[in-house]
Amino acid sequence: LQIGNGGNTGSVAGNILNNGILSFNRTDDITHQNAIAGSGQVVQAGLGHLKLGNGNSYSGGTRILSGSLIGSADSFGSGTIVNEATLIIDQQSDGALNNALSGQGMLRKTGNGKLVIEGNSHVGSGTLIEAGSLIIGGSAGSSANLVSEVTSAANTRLGGHGRIIGDVRMLAGSTLAAGNSIGTLTVNGNLKLDAGSTFEVEVDPSGTSDRLISTRTVDLGGATLRVLGSPGEWSPATTYSIISADRIDGTFGTVSSNLAFLTTDLDYSVANEVRLTLLRNDIRFDSVAQTYNQRATANAIESAGVGQRVYRAVSVLDPASSRSAFDSLSGELHANLLGALFDDSRHLREGLNARMLSAQHLLPGAGQLNAGDGVTFWLQGYGSGTHSAGDGNASSLTNDSSGKLLGVDLPVSETVRIGTAVGLANARVKDGRGASAELDTTSLAIYATAQWNAISLRTGAGRSWLDIDTRRKVTTTTLGEQPRGSYVATSTQVFAELGYRLPLGDYLVEPFLGLAHVQIEREEFRERGGDSVVQAQSVRKAINYSTMGVNATVPLATIAGTSLKLKGSMGWQHAFDGDTPESEHTFAGSHLFRVRGAPLERDNVVVKLGVEARVNSRVSLDLSYGGQFGEEFRDHGVRLGLTARF
Repeated sequence: LQIGNGGNTGSVAGNILNNGILSFNRTDDITHQNAIAGSGQVVQAGLGHLKLGNGNSYSGGTRILSGSLIGSADSFGSGTIVNEATLIIDQQSDGALNNALSGQGMLRKTGNGKLVIEGNSHVGSGTLIEAGSLIIGGSAGSSANLVSEVTSAANTRLGGHGRIIGDVRMLAGSTLAAGNSIGTLTVNGNLKLDAGSTFEVEVDPSGTSDRLISTRTVDLGGATLRVLGSPGEWSPATTYSIISADRIDGTFGTVSSNLAFLTTDLDYSVANEVRLTLLRNDIRFDSVAQTYNQRATANAIESAGVGQRVYRAVSVLDPASSRSAFDSLSGELHANLLGALFDDSRHLREGLNARMLSAQHLLPGAGQLNAGDGVTFWLQGYGSGTHSAGDGNASSLTNDSSGKLLGVDLPVSETVRIGTAVGLANARVKDGRGASAELDTTSLAIYATAQWNAISLRTGAGRSWLDIDTRRKVTTTTLGEQPRGSYVATSTQVFAELGYRLPLGDYLVEPFLGLAHVQIEREEFRERGGDSVVQAQSVRKAINYSTMGVNATVPLATIAGTSLKLKGSMGWQHAFDGDTPESEHTFAGSHLFRVRGAPLERDNVVVKLGVEARVNSRVSLDLSYGGQFGEEFRDHGVRLGLTARF
């Protein structure tokens, strides 16, 4: 079947089943998108351009007698392509051409995709890479051969594991990358690298690299050598043979590398060979750091020396990857957790204050008692979600905590009550770099409240014991570790709050001033789980807080014997010693270094709003919301209370 007769007419609509010879003979440019199947052959006989669609399955081969034939790797069915004119492979996406090529025609590679040629091919009039990549042999050990002169234009790539039989020229802006990943490309002919072209070499720590072998002359022409190191544990000096030829003319003009801390040294002194050696340079690890923690960690790793895996893992990274590695290696989670411990300490104070306010007919409480009531038992449960933004040095932190408090108090005079409470709590902390911690807390507290006419005093002291389990994710390309830590800490606090009650009709308003002292102590510990673990020093840190604000209650209604009150509070909390939590660490063999967590918020607005329901003379229920809001800090929580007196 012949489509056209040397003119510009003739076409077939629909798919074609071809078990003979399908010949296209037109002088204009045409496209046949429909599928061609069968055992027959396709012939391009016209002077124009014929473009075939994708996915053809005919098996009788292809002949190009004149004009040009255009298609992608899967346009030409199976069988040999005999090219006596021009074959244009327009590869927009990656693909492999498994057809053998023969004939005296020309091959043009267009399209931005990668074209892999397998098998044995002959292109008599040369190969031109106009766009994308051409790979001769896609895998190690490939027997692919291309008999052709090859020219690679600007913004194109030539590579592969096979053999090119013919001269190769790399024009300015093009890239020659032997292998397809690490491998060897052989040129049975001359290789000319023009100035402005690039010879790209992949290397790995085992001493394996891309290699170019030429049976004739390689002219380096002042081209650029680009060295790409792969992840691994590198020796202080590794040498690679990257080019061997019958003769080598010229040198590389410039050398670039993605390895920030290794210097490339080229040796042209060995006959007919170019050797590359990677040496540790004098660029310090901290020179690429951009934050306090990165610099501190980088200096510590540098001090550990090449004998440590963390040193070798960092030494082969580019600057951006190095910074990410320093962040993940620093152990900043342990500094950030100190800030979380100070924040969590407030839950015990808030619970005790809630009970004491309740006993003074204030808020937010679990009943409406006074100093003359008898023994009172109370139970509270709470949940809280906190987000603290990072500062560019330390990452952000989220803290989801919950707990319960059980207490009892009794009067010691008409105006004074004393009590004690125990608490259990759990918190799950996550930072913005994939590290996490779980905290289990046991608390014991004592408290006292007094009322002298309009003056209210609430005071208490507590101690908490924390079991902390941590997990970090190290993101260096070679370690792939998740160091874990298990350690204990304690939280000790004392606090007092003084208020002055102002009755306003049915309303009650109480301006107040509160002070609190909180001290956190953490034991020394060592993580487990690989070469990136840190040894952390013990810590003792204290912060003083003040809170100024106003409490208020508003009676709502009595429903079926249950009296309801609306309660609210607003205040300003200030941390006098609000600075940045720090933790001191060492790696194996390193000096001591200090990392910082996110700065503690100095000033927060504190808001509470709740409803108290006095069910009868003995039982009260309370439900309240609490929030804290700072510039980089947010917390939302709820508290539910039950009070029973006897």
